[in-house]
Amino acid sequence: MIRPCSHSFLILLAALVALGGLAVDMYLPALPTIGAEFAAAPDRMQLTMSVYLLGAAAGQIVIGPLSDRFGRRPVLICGFLLFAAASLGATSAGSVGVLIAWRLLQSFGAAVGGVLAMAIVRDCYPVQGAARTMAHLSTIIGLSPAVAPFIGGALLEIFGWRSIFAALAAAGLALAGIVAFGLGETRPAGERPANMLAQLLQSYATLLGDRRYLAYVLCVSFAFAGLFTFIAGSAYAVIDHWGVPPARFGYVFAVLPIGFMVGAQAGALFGRWLPVTALLTIGAALCCGAGFALPAAYLLDGGLVAFMLPVAAYVIGVGIILPQGIACVMADHPQIAGAAAAALGCAQLALSAGIATLAAALSDGTPLAMAVTMALAAPAALLAERIAAIGRRPLPV
Repeated sequence: MIRPCSHSFLILLAALVALGGLAVDMYLPALPTIGAEFAAAPDRMQLTMSVYLLGAAAGQIVIGPLSDRFGRRPVLICGFLLFAAASLGATSAGSVGVLIAWRLLQSFGAAVGGVLAMAIVRDCYPVQGAARTMAHLSTIIGLSPAVAPFIGGALLEIFGWRSIFAALAAAGLALAGIVAFGLGETRPAGERPANMLAQLLQSYATLLGDRRYLAYVLCVSFAFAGLFTFIAGSAYAVIDHWGVPPARFGYVFAVLPIGFMVGAQAGALFGRWLPVTALLTIGAALCCGAGFALPAAYLLDGGLVAFMLPVAAYVIGVGIILPQGIACVMADHPQIAGAAAAALGCAQLALSAGIATLAAALSDGTPLAMAVTMALAAPAALLAERIAAIGRRPLPV
């Protein structure tokens, strides 16, 4: 059995979160290829990304309270088994519509990893420790998108795009087994109401009535939405617009995990001297500056390298924001940590899907709409953080 707060425990938590990211990042290099096979336009193919996020967002609304009621472990096992089954189903898709349906079901299963990893961190660590743990966790998770596009690109070239979903199914089954035989229950002991619906409604009513909680949720969600807008459109921007071969897409995409890890580790380092709220402000301000630079970099026609420099700065800002913001979001409601994490995850994914879909719909085939969208998302994150700071009361331990 894996001991809580050990290095193995941290690696397992990272794997829980990373599975959902793998389903996005391994799939990215295959988007143009699948679109060509199914004769689907780019905006139709990007719908397979947005639907995945919306499904994960909707799934988390139920997953969080279920884990508060029945425990983290059984919900994780069921979710990963569902993810594996849907991934296998996607290998047989014969049209974009069928693939979208399997992606939706796949997202329901993947949702358990992200939301319950956050709840488990809150179960096991105090607030300041949770921020540092999330920073280290983010660094480990950052390795996933660093290698996932290379794996996806290799599988695409050697075995075809369907092999990507077969590999994801195997990963889901492996995680279900590890959780079943290696992870103990972390949910705090206490009364568990028999009426699931009443518990769900009461939990979300409590969260929706907390202005500070909602402001931190919006800060994290807008910051992530700007990042996801680039992720969703990166394959078409890098491969189609700038002409980078799919096999080399991973080299460009590596800017994201590297930047995110730099930001997360900077937050962990400076967190020894600065409070999490100050780091949150710094990260949001950095995203704003980088976001405003993105449209200028494209309009000045500096090429791919000039465009990726502010993208890297933006990602560093998000790497600072997410661990600190998640710790702030989870601080005030430890007894309903599952619901608190679920509401955050739902807002984060739903807002990201909506903003990325809007950017795709407004696109003229260039990265300009994507750049403008990212430039607008960053100030919204900073505004939300400033609202959370009004009448700031000390965060609980």
